Amino acid sequence: MANECSICEKELNEADDLVTTDCDHTFHRQCAQERLDTKNRTDCRACGQDSALGDALARLKIVSGGECSICERLWTLEDDLVTTDCNHTFHYACAQERLNKTNKVDCRSCHQESALGNALALKNLTKKGECSICELEWNWKDDVVTTICKHTFHRHCAQKRLDEKNKADCRSCGKESALHDALSRNTTTATMKQSIETKSDDIVRTETHVASVAKTEYTMEKKENLWQCDECSGTNDESAKRCAFCRVPRFAASSVSTAQTQRQEDRTTDKYNQIEYLNRTPKNNDHTSLYPEVQEFMDVDEPMVNKSPRGSHTNYSLRSSTPSTTSKQDFQSIESDSQEYSSEHEAIVYISDLPPSIQDDLQLHRLIENRLEKTFQIIPAIIQCYTKIGAGFMCVPNTQIKNRLVEDIKKMILDLPGGTHLISFSDTIELVSYVVIDKTHEKNDINLPNPSEILNRWVHLYNGEKPLSCDQISVQFPNIYRIVSASFVNLLAVMSNPDFLINKLFTHVYIGADCSYLEDLPKSTTKEQLETAICNSIGMKTVSSLSLHIELNKETNSACIIATDKARL
Repeated sequence: MANECSICEKELNEADDLVTTDCDHTFHRQCAQERLDTKNRTDCRACGQDSALGDALARLKIVSGGECSICERLWTLEDDLVTTDCNHTFHYACAQERLNKTNKVDCRSCHQESALGNALALKNLTKKGECSICELEWNWKDDVVTTICKHTFHRHCAQKRLDEKNKADCRSCGKESALHDALSRNTTTATMKQSIETKSDDIVRTETHVASVAKTEYTMEKKENLWQCDECSGTNDESAKRCAFCRVPRFAASSVSTAQTQRQEDRTTDKYNQIEYLNRTPKNNDHTSLYPEVQEFMDVDEPMVNKSPRGSHTNYSLRSSTPSTTSKQDFQSIESDSQEYSSEHEAIVYISDLPPSIQDDLQLHRLIENRLEKTFQIIPAIIQCYTKIGAGFMCVPNTQIKNRLVEDIKKMILDLPGGTHLISFSDTIELVSYVVIDKTHEKNDINLPNPSEILNRWVHLYNGEKPLSCDQISVQFPNIYRIVSASFVNLLAVMSNPDFLINKLFTHVYIGADCSYLEDLPKSTTKEQLETAICNSIGMKTVSSLSLHIELNKETNSACIIATDKARL
């Protein structure tokens, strides 16, 4: 660590509140923040690397440490971690150990249903790569070590390289002592893991005992709220629709009756799907306006809606796509390694077109789960919905069920408070986001980055795979870029930090967004008028700028509307 902060030119001490950039220069955090606030300087004060100081300060907004409530030990950002949707963080090894030994998938801190299981499933999707020592693949089942420079190796390869060649540097990037430090740190982890396993056994026994006591008390107090299965005599909670032991429905009808009911429901669903599909969009226009009531509210002639100002884009809303090699590789580990992870995690199905009117992931999870069980007798092992991006995925017991969902059922009706909604199933997915560079306070023409620069910045910031594509949507709106990704994990990282700087320009990412255009607008049209019209159209008083972006081009009398989250229709 440098001895001096090059902003204030005073000495640095380990006890100080410090911030370190990617270019390995360290400053007092207060000095760095003050430089950013007063001078709007985000570059490194020592070497001038663009945005280095701004990025380092942004990372510090993330909690840098805490306690894993499974092993009750502290974690830091250098550890291998897993974070749930309910924002609780655990050591990955502890979480996986808990799942393997107790089959518990709820959050250990707040007990949110399936939270830890879903987080582990997502984590395991990305835990694969190539060990650059032996040049063979590693995955989440292997014993690996990860250096501080974020390169991962088989533990035995790393140890062998250190023992036989006395090489302690990182084999991938050459960072000094990185491999030695990782092995030293992971030796401690291995020792800790034995302690965790012992402690885990104690936790299992404790939790089992507590559950047993609670169950006894519950049975004594609410015995009338239980029902007994006619098939296996198992006792079940009143709310359970199926026996937890043999999976037979509580009110099981005869097989003939059930089959007839199933066929009738399938016919009804298929008929509805065909009608709904024909009515969803005009045959000759793949890209309609998100806000048909806007022109009516403004009392002007109907604007002409195009696919795009340059006429080359297809529908921008989140849609499942044709099979993609990249997207299949993203999730291959959960399919190929499913038997060791869990007997039920054998095939993954993507869900798209989730209704924007429901903002509760768990509520949507239950709606889909209940509909699948009631209509198709399919019980997924995991369902994960991301209402903010309008998509999700589920793990089903086998590929036969997956093929049935993807090839035969394809779409499914959900009954919502305001009517019905159709969701789609597919074996691949493309997730569309829009990157918008803010030009509001720029007085002069600005030098906008090209799509390649946006992609490189994206990969650098979010430490994920490179998106499938990035394009400027139009010459009329050159500050808006369309990014297509095939990775949920990548977008979850973006969701936690959707703002960044590039070429000293403020940028915001609208995740899972829809894009539409309005043309031939009256010259007097303002953003405020359009926003008011849109709010009235979707029945909201106001819409956050984080959910809705309106870009108005006065020269062409056109507007581009980016809508995500609650603003999507």
